[in-house]
Amino acid sequence: MCVNFKPLTLTQLQQLQLPAIDFEYSDEVYPMGNCPLLFQSERELEWRNVMFGLVPKWATDVTVAKHTYNARQETLLQKPSFQASILKCKFGVIPVTEFYESKYIDDQPQR
Repeated sequence: MCVNFKPLTLTQLQQLQLPAIDFEYSDEVYPMGNCPLLFQSERELEWRNVMFGLVPKWATDVTVAKHTYNARQETLLQKPSFQASILKCKFGVIPVTEFYESKYIDDQPQR
């Protein structure tokens, strides 16, 4: 499961002939950071500025997103954080160029 990622570059966006992103975003995104999400509204694609991590409606604090930013396909229906979205088929696409998952060497996280 990735811990952080790099979103598409503007050059890649143009090469894929995707709509322009009209807001700024970081070169590297961590949980609770803002990132571009590709969303289909009616008949066209649009970008939305979203937080990396899910905040369930029952949550009282947005920092829960630090623990709900990733899911395994085989357990989606078992996790209360993801259940409502998966049952309503609410999905989005966050295109990435690189993603990182820490490997621990001598008890220190390494890329």
